[in-house]
Amino acid sequence: MSTFITTFLTMNETAYTAHTNNAFVLTETVAIAELIHCGVEYEDIREQVLREDLFQLRSQVSRERGLQTILKRLRQVPETYIQLIATGNYDIRRLTILFLILQEHRLLRELIVEADLPHPKLSHNEKWSFGDLRLAIAT
Repeated sequence: MSTFITTFLTMNETAYTAHTNNAFVLTETVAIAELIHCGVEYEDIREQVLREDLFQLRSQVSRERGLQTILKRLRQVPETYIQLIATGNYDIRRLTILFLILQEHRLLRELIVEADLPHPKLSHNEKWSFGDLRLAIAT
């Protein structure tokens, strides 16, 4: 079974949740993915975030919460997704992180499907499908 199909089937089994804090955290996720991609240990990453204020947040609690959110997402995916976030262009990074968020939050996935939003690169009457959420690394 392909990784995409396995991921899609797993995504359908998640519970409904809704969070507003640390939802997208694009720059922070990219920074953490770059460190992981370079081989930095999780404990060293945690120290950079908490002690050296890598996220540039005032509150220690906010730093910890943001780090937990990001690490939760990144620990669940293959190294190829981390590579896409760490080395991809801006659009690849955004789409990969969006995919990770959709993978994590069933409510958002179903909202996109139910909203019946037009696909940005298709004609006005063609719509999104989860088949459009495929990620691959060009070799």
